[in-house]
Amino acid sequence: MTQHQDPATGAWSVTIDHADPVILIATEVLRQVFEGATPHWYAQVKLADIIPVDDIYLGATLRINGTNRTAVYRITRRHDEYTYIGEWPD
Repeated sequence: MTQHQDPATGAWSVTIDHADPVILIATEVLRQVFEGATPHWYAQVKLADIIPVDDIYLGATLRINGTNRTAVYRITRRHDEYTYIGEWPD
């Protein structure tokens, strides 16, 4: 992904240069996107319909909206204490 700022308006946008079918994403980034604390991210996290008691992000959907395309990932499992694995949904 590449982030851009329009010098005339100051508006931010992002282009998705390449989208891998499997990604690692930090727990902190998921939390910030879910809480809306990242105004320049152009992403949303939607929690699963049935939220696991011990981990709210498992099964969630991460949607990254670029100006040229959209990438969607399902959070499928934890990689470690600080990182999740996201995969393209079927």
